[in-house]
Amino acid sequence: VFIAGAPGSGRSVFIEHILHEYASQAICARAAWCEGESRPLSAISQALSSAAHDVLVRSDDEIAVLRATLHDHLGQIGQVILDIAPEWSHVLGAQSALPTLGPQESRIRLHHAFRRFVDALGQSGLFVLAFENLDCADGPSLELLQAVLDAEGEAHVLVVASVTDATRAG
Repeated sequence: VFIAGAPGSGRSVFIEHILHEYASQAICARAAWCEGESRPLSAISQALSSAAHDVLVRSDDEIAVLRATLHDHLGQIGQVILDIAPEWSHVLGAQSALPTLGPQESRIRLHHAFRRFVDALGQSGLFVLAFENLDCADGPSLELLQAVLDAEGEAHVLVVASVTDATRAG
């Protein structure tokens, strides 16, 4: 779901409403890109961290089931997720060190791990990824989101993103 509107048009409120509606039945991740943010994947990291906090308030049994699903999906590359969002270490536990790869191979591994992670969360129930200010997103973040949107599978994933419609501003 993509939402466009002028500043103050209620995009954030709409996203908040979606998250509120699904909060009891979904793992929810929310973040926003800030104009001028130079750190790649900053909002992806923020979103995954918010999802980790959402998971950690669940019962021990629910967390154990999710941990097993994540381990099945991620195999030996769970550290990729911990490098982006260390808060997931409380769910994933210690992970094996990753071999050093070249830039292209590292990007491929990141995309694969992120797709597998999102797929695992979406197979355990609904996973909602909500982002604000997509128009301020960095290239690596957009590539990761595109990888999720292009992925085939049976996971239940809802991606919600808002952009500022400059043609309607001010």
